[in-house]
Formats: sequence, C-alpha cells, structure tokens
Amino acid sequence: MTAPDGRPAHGGLDVAELRSLGLDPASVLDFSANISSLGPPPRVHDALRAVDLSRYPDPDCAVLRDALSERLGISLSRVLVGNGSTELIHLVARACLDQRRSGLVFDLPPMVVPDAMLVRQGLE
Repeated sequence: MTAPDGRPAHGGLDVAELRSLGLDPASVLDFSANISSLGPPPRVHDALRAVDLSRYPDPDCAVLRDALSERLGISLSRVLVGNGSTELIHLVARACLDQRRSGLVFDLPPMVVPDAMLVRQGLE
C-alpha cells in the first residue's frame, strides 16, 4: 500500500494525535509494522507480476510448507505458516493453553495481542 505521494504506508499513525502535537502526518514515517521506507525490492514486484490472480490461494500453503520442510530439513508436521504473527500467536495459544496450563511466555516486544488472546482463552 502506498500513500498518495508514493511512499509506503501502513495506516498505524493517528493523524489527529500527530496534528495535536504540531506534526505534519506526511512527514512522519510509520514504524508500527516491519516496513521499509524504501518500499519492496524490485524482485518483489517481479514476483507479484508472475502470480496468477485468477486462482484462489491454497489455504493449507502446501507448496510453501513443503519447501520450508525440505529447506530446513524438518518434518512437514513441524511447519506452521500463518497470516502474520498475530494469527500464529492465536494458533499457539489454542493448541497449548487450557485450564490446566494457565501461562504462556512470549519473547516479543510489548503488544496487546498476547494479552487479548489469553483473555479469549479464559486465562490471565
């Protein structure tokens, strides 16, 4: 996603807050996601142009999982892919937490997702 001026955009900036601080939102880079202010490398654009958008993506990510399993030399059953870290955190929580196991440690920067996930699982 790009801003009208062509710079990469994420949408995590609070425009009203920036203005209240006397900042021009267009002059502030958003580092709330793992994005580069330079945008993606040219090879990414080439790869995207090669994608057949008329086909629905494989929900099991079989080709990716096979490739990762082979590349990493691990069993396919040990490869988990997800739509970003938030989905993976939720999947791990659902698989590992229940009323008998009331804690899970995440080595992540402070974020709301693990806390919300614990509440959803009925845990603290």
